[in-house]
Amino acid sequence: MNPASPWTGGIFVIIGTPFFVFLYVVLLEGKYISSF
Repeated sequence: MNPASPWTGGIFVIIGTPFFVFLYVVLLEGKYISSF
C-alpha cells in the first residue's frame, strides 16, 4: 500500500475528519463541563 496514493489519502480524510471533529467537540464539551 502506497501512503502517497490519493485513494489512501481520500479514505483517511473521509474517516479521519469526522473522528477528529468528534474528538475536538468532546474535548471542548469536557472543558465547559469541568468549568461549571
